[in-house]
Formats: sequence, structure tokens, C-alpha cells
Amino acid sequence: MKPNKPKRNLMNKVGAVLLVSFFGLFFLLLTIHISKLMLTQKASGVDLVREAQKKHFRETTNSAERGKIFDRDGDVIAEDKESYRLVAIVSKQYKDKDGNPLYIQDIDKASKKISDILDVEKEDIYDRLKKGQENGNFQVEFGKAGQNLSFNQKKALESSKLTGITFMNTKKRFYPNGLFAPHLVGFAEMNSKTKQIEGQLGAEKVFNSYLQGDFGKTEFNKDIWGTLIPDSTRITSPQKGGDISLTLDKNIQYYTENALDHLDKLYEPKSSFAYVVDAKTGEILAGAQRPAFNPKTREGFGASWVNALYQQQIEPGSTFKVFGLAAAIEEGVYERDKTYMSGHRTIGNHTIYDWNQTGWGQITYNEGLQHSSNVLMMRLQDEVGTDKMKMYYDQFGFGKPTGGLYNGEIKGQVPWEKEIQKKTTAFGQTITVTPAQMLKGMTSIVNNGEMLKPYYVKKIEDEHSVLFKAKPETEKSPISKETSEKTRRELTDVVNGNAAGENPYKLEEYKLAGKTGTAQVLDEENGGYVKGNYQYLTSFIGYAPSDNPEVIIYMGMKQAQKDTEKVFNIGVSEAYKPLMLNTLKYREVKSNTVRNDENDTKQPSGKMPNVVGMTQQAMHSKVDEYKLNIIEIGNGDNISKQSIKKDQAIAANDTLFIQYGDELTMPNLSGLSKRNVIEFSEMTQLNIEIEGSGYVDDQSVSVGQSIKPSSKIKVKLKPRH
Repeated sequence: MKPNKPKRNLMNKVGAVLLVSFFGLFFLLLTIHISKLMLTQKASGVDLVREAQKKHFRETTNSAERGKIFDRDGDVIAEDKESYRLVAIVSKQYKDKDGNPLYIQDIDKASKKISDILDVEKEDIYDRLKKGQENGNFQVEFGKAGQNLSFNQKKALESSKLTGITFMNTKKRFYPNGLFAPHLVGFAEMNSKTKQIEGQLGAEKVFNSYLQGDFGKTEFNKDIWGTLIPDSTRITSPQKGGDISLTLDKNIQYYTENALDHLDKLYEPKSSFAYVVDAKTGEILAGAQRPAFNPKTREGFGASWVNALYQQQIEPGSTFKVFGLAAAIEEGVYERDKTYMSGHRTIGNHTIYDWNQTGWGQITYNEGLQHSSNVLMMRLQDEVGTDKMKMYYDQFGFGKPTGGLYNGEIKGQVPWEKEIQKKTTAFGQTITVTPAQMLKGMTSIVNNGEMLKPYYVKKIEDEHSVLFKAKPETEKSPISKETSEKTRRELTDVVNGNAAGENPYKLEEYKLAGKTGTAQVLDEENGGYVKGNYQYLTSFIGYAPSDNPEVIIYMGMKQAQKDTEKVFNIGVSEAYKPLMLNTLKYREVKSNTVRNDENDTKQPSGKMPNVVGMTQQAMHSKVDEYKLNIIEIGNGDNISKQSIKKDQAIAANDTLFIQYGDELTMPNLSGLSKRNVIEFSEMTQLNIEIEGSGYVDDQSVSVGQSIKPSSKIKVKLKPRH
């Protein structure tokens, strides 16, 4: 049978049509898809252009320079510094193009030179190099000993001409002063994950976001062969971190650190603290504590991270009597010549004694205060009223944070549920406080009833502007100016009176006022108080000069381990008095002790009158009797400003700046002290840069020249010989 040709041809034609249709449809869909890709540049929701850019795009982070931390006079406390990490190449495969070895060849020789410069055992260096070579390592490092090398160490190693020695550059935080208020300044170190220096404690941590600055970046593209594409680089510069100026004074801080070192040497206490505050502003001029750490050498790291000023709660003991005394004077119930029977008092099932267990018989309130009588303070609490006394404690700031710009500040406790708690609080037991609270409360005593918040940050500024500038902050005080003056009189008698014998805190050149404290120490592990021989916190809070306070110092030590009987008798006076004396002399504060020498010529003294608004002639008629050094500036007819405030104590040769009108002219500052320059700056609100120490030797603006608030003025000081 012959095949049916027409049917086969028909089938072939149909197949051809289907095949053509299939490929036609395929190419149509492909064309549509390609068109869609060209139009949207996306496939399955993925942005193809972006993915292509990612493949060839590169970005690196540019670190910002961390801001510096300065003391009040502009001396560096903390800054970034280049450091070096030592690396030793030990692989014998590492050679230059000519085949010369670039690795450590003589391990014994290299070990000796490296150990001499790094001050580590030669055997340790030798073992590292030998094991590295035997294990087939390319390079070895030397742990902590080989890190943070100084430029001089790097230079010494390079000079040794050892082959195989190389260095990795790193940045580290540098603290040039070593042990210098480390719990306030804090420390910062490199974060191994972020590769950035970050604050870990103190101001370095609290203000890390200001100090750190803004990172920059470099963006660029590479082709498929990894070659940089021309003109594709985009650089965003990093912004340097802000600088922080603290209120700390470098010299006073050294005095304070030395004072605590002296206490350690004499008595070996378990811990100690000392804080120096400007009585008129609340600025913290110095702060030290033990145990402490040295951020420069890392010595003492881990001994204590607690900031004693803000985070350590203590039972203050008799130093707390200052505030009960002030409350009693404010309420009119403290009569210095009124008498009472000292010795002991029964509260419920408890008998509370004066510290000597027997008392001093029938004595006056003033004598009781000089003897530090517990019975007197409980009696005054009754006369004020227990609940009203609690109100005074609250208003002095106890039981709440001071707001001192420090993370983790604690508030302390004022237990007031039981009668025994109320009575023991009267003499500083049961209640817990921080040194910051004690200092804050004390400012109301020395500032005529105005309470100041202690602070340690002066200003924060970046390259463009001042971000923060501190100023004294006053808070409502529970006492009046009159009460403040009367309280100071009593505290002056505590140190300089005769009822309790010679006080170990008495100074010869200045009248010091204040209150001692001896308190039992809380047993934080077992509860109650620590038992044993002389397990006390011994402290003193005081100020000087007594009639016009310039400085408040609070110092304490806990659980002396040596010469405890001596500590019981003289407290911390052997460290406190030199610190107060050095601080007052450094700040050029005039003595206020009364001399009886026949050869002494009595100098006129008194209180500064208000001369604002007066004419020149009227002013001189008011103040010439005091023989002041008067420096007059300005062009007006009437006085607009005076540098010494109304009612402030004045004496012969004190410097008084007087301004007439609103226009300023530059005075002759030659021969004046640093303190005089600061007084002039504060009166005029001028920003004066002070260089050096001693007395003014040169000034950048000529005498009589007109000056504006924006004027840049620089004075140079030199010591007198």
C-alpha cells in the first residue's frame, strides 16, 4: 500500500507551524522580559543596578579624633596618642627580592635587646620567638609587654638594627598625669569590636558621645578586575570630638593625692577620700580616693570602680551634727549659754551614751558642741521636733541625688520609722549619705544660706561652638543668712574654742572651722556594724577662712590598721591641715588669725560697701580708709560694677576693680596675681587666657585700649624671685 503523501505533507506543515509558533512565542516573551528589565532594572523584585553597584562598591570608615579633657587652666588630663605594637617576623620564608632574610635570625641576640628595652625577662622573649619559629608561624607578638609602646621605645628597637622587627601603629588614650582623680576623669580604651576608643568610667564614659565625635567614610568603586575606577572616590571627613574642661585644679589635685598617700603611710586605712570645693561656686577643685588606679600605668585596675563622691554611701558620724545644729538655730531653740546634763539618754530599751561613756556633767550647749555630745544633738532634735528635723534633712538634700552629672549616683537613706533610728540619726549613725551630699549641704552654711550644687564639669566645646558651660547653681536652702552666720560661729568655736582642750585641726595662719566625725562602719556582708578594735570611719568636714570661707574640704578614712589610738585622738588632721594650708596659700587667701605681737602694725579691715551708682569721689570717701589697691576702668560718670561684693571682708592692699559705665578699657594688670586676674575676668565677663603661674608679667592688650566682650586677651604670669 502506498503512503498517503498529501496527509504526511500536511502533518509536516503543521509541525513546522507549531515549531515556528513556539520559538516565536519564546522570543516574544524574552523580548518582553528584557524590555521590562531595561525599563525597571529589576528582576524578581531585586534591584539589578543596586546589586551591581554593591559588587563593585567599597566603603571604609575614617575614625574621628577623640576630644581632649583639660583641667580648669587648660592643662591636658586625657588625650589620644599614637602607640605601637611590636611584631617579630620568624618565618624563614620571608625574604626580600634579592633573597636577603627579613626575619629574626639570631634569636638569642634579639631576645636580649628586646628584653632590655621592654623590661621583661629575656627567657620569656626567647621562648616566644623559638616556639613561633618551631611551630612554623609567620610572626609572633609579645602580649601586654609588646603593646602600647612609646615612641622612644620604638626608636630604641629600630636603632638596634634587628631584622624581622616591625610595628603596628595604634591609637590609645593617654593620661599624662598618671594618678589624677581617676574616678572623676575615668578612662577610655580601644573597643576590640568597633575599633574605636570608648569611655569606660568617669567623665570619659558619661560624656562619651561628646568626646567621640562623628566618624567619616571613604567611598569608591572598583571594576571587575579590582582596579579603582577614576573619579569614583567620595570622602566624608570625620568630625573631631568635643573637648571637655573640668573644674579640677592641677596643683590642688596633686596636694590632695599626696594627702591621701600620707594617710596611707601613717595609718594604712582600708579606704579613704578627700574632696576640695570652692566655697563660693560649688566647683570641685580636687577629688581623690583610695583604693585608686593609675590610668597611665594600669596599676590598681580592678581595686575599686566605685566613685566615692557619688556612689559610696557612708554613715557620716558627728560631721552630720552640723545640719542638726543649723536646724536648731533656725528654729530658735539653740541657746549657746543654756545648760543641760550630758552623759547618756535612754530611748525605749536602749541607752545611748556620749562618746566618752560618761559625759562632762552639766555643761552649756556651746560646750556640748565642742565636746561633740550625742546627748546634746538628741535634745536639740526634740526641741525642734522630730518630724520637723526630718524636713530639714530633706531640704539639705539628704535622701536624694545631688544631680552631679555622674552615672549611678546613689541617694542614701534617712530611716525614720523607729524612735531609735531618729535619735541615732541626730549624731550621724543609721542615716547613710554620700560625700557629695555632705559637701552640698555644707555650702548653705558657708554661703549665707545659699545652697550650691557641687559640680566638676566646667564646659564642653567642639570646633564650632560651646556646647555646654556650667555656672553655679543655687538651690533653696532651709536656713537663713542669720542662721548661717550663727552656725559658722559655733563651728569656729569647735576648732578654736577651749572647752574640749586643744583641737588637733587648729591652724596657726588661718582660722579653720568645721566638725569631726567618728562613725561605726557598716558590715556589708553580715549586716550590723563591723566588730573589732577601732573599726571606724574617721573624718572631718571644714572650711577656711572662718569669717569669709573660700574652701571646703571633706576628708575621711575607714578602718585604720595602724596607730589606731593616735587616730582616735587626732583623726585625719595630719593630712587635712597641710591640704587646707597648701590650698589656701596656693589660692593666695589672706590669713584671718589675730596676732598679738607688739611689733605688728594693725592694718585696716572691714566689709566692702556697695558703691555701684556712686561717683568716683563718693566711692573714694567710702573705701579709702581701708587702703585698698583700686584699679578703675571705663569712661562713665557713675560706677556700674565692683569686683568685691557688698559685705565681703576686705583688708589693706586687697585689689578692687571699679568699672564706670558700659564701655571697657584695658587696665594695667602688671604685678597682679592670678587670682586678681580671675576677679577682673569675672567682673567684666571677659575671656582671658592665663599662661604660667605667679604674677602678671605681660598682657596682650595695651593699657587704656578699648575692649569688647569678644576681645581676645592673654596675660603671662611669672614667679617673683
